[in-house]
Amino acid sequence: MIKVEKDILSEYDLKLLQGNLTSNLIPWTFNHNVAYGDGKMNYGFSVNVYEDGVLENASLSLLLKNVYASLEINELIRCRVGFIFYSGQKDNEYHDPHVDFKFDHKTSLYYANTSDAPTVIYNERYPTTAEKYTIQETILPTENTLITFDGLQYHSSSSPRKPGYRFVVTFNYR
Repeated sequence: MIKVEKDILSEYDLKLLQGNLTSNLIPWTFNHNVAYGDGKMNYGFSVNVYEDGVLENASLSLLLKNVYASLEINELIRCRVGFIFYSGQKDNEYHDPHVDFKFDHKTSLYYANTSDAPTVIYNERYPTTAEKYTIQETILPTENTLITFDGLQYHSSSSPRKPGYRFVVTFNYR
């Protein structure tokens, strides 16, 4: 089941988060492939907020505290912000299907901006021997929206179809 929640942050907190994400204050890391996969070049940037028990970006953590508070988290595994930009990807193309971790967990995606770069949730779950994935749902990122699903469900991100960018905050947790 995919859960969708809207208006997670106040307008003020959302604008503050967006302002920080588009400033020169974030130590973005370049990624050759923004999704796990077969080596296709799907360029983008990311910054870890929290991983492996270590707080890596205190200012983003503060800006995301109300998103975090809306989740039912016993153990945060990772929180990461992805920054994906236009690369000429076509409407029917998506990044590689993947799961973030290969153990039981939940995944929540918080969309910090509206974008034409959909997230695809597949019917297949890890582990699978499927050679072809079947789409369960395609979700267009809408600013200030949070989606939550079983972390063992395969999913894909995508790049914007028109010039622009996509900011998504991924929470992996139990």
